[in-house]
Amino acid sequence: MKKVKNVLIVMGIVALVALLKLSAKLAFFHAGPQTETEYVVGFGGTPEAEKEEYETDEMYSEIQSKADQEMVVKILQTEKQYEMLDDMNNYLSARCEFGEKMEKLNSWEQNFFYIYELWEEVNSDGFDGYLYYRGIRFYPTKKAAEEVGIQDLVSLMEKVEKKFPDGKVPKNEEKIQDLLDEEEFDFEKEDEEFYEKYDAILADCLEKYVRKSANVS
Repeated sequence: MKKVKNVLIVMGIVALVALLKLSAKLAFFHAGPQTETEYVVGFGGTPEAEKEEYETDEMYSEIQSKADQEMVVKILQTEKQYEMLDDMNNYLSARCEFGEKMEKLNSWEQNFFYIYELWEEVNSDGFDGYLYYRGIRFYPTKKAAEEVGIQDLVSLMEKVEKKFPDGKVPKNEEKIQDLLDEEEFDFEKEDEEFYEKYDAILADCLEKYVRKSANVS
């Protein structure tokens, strides 16, 4: 009987710690972190150190998964579409350490991250800038666009792809950068097409996709 009581006490402590951590994360999100470091720490992008506090990896994974789901639900309650998408991107970026550890995201989260990254980079520096700094993720992003069902974006990426030797974007970052440095690539038409219509397309498609994938209406 004493052993059972001890077990119940331990379970209660673990549950309390998990609840406190989740509350802290939600409070942090509401406060709105301002730097990449704050996003990583506040959203749990580097949680390895926390694992030591739990008895098993399974226990940690279950608690972390629940916390992640709560955060997704919280973000999807944001009324303004662009603000919600931006918050979702910030959260997922922190969890995957800004693309360095994509295995920390599930399939729909990875698709969202890839497409939103392209959206931001092309709007900022055109396809030339996107390819120079994020070109290594060109094909995962193209696949993500196919899975999300954004065929217009797939077609546009194919136009970009055809400008490279053999019609393929190299999968090595250094090779991509060398080509862009040595040769003149004209992405003006593709950039203009993107600027003219893709904000609305991507915003609507990503919102529908994430709500469906996260099972939140």
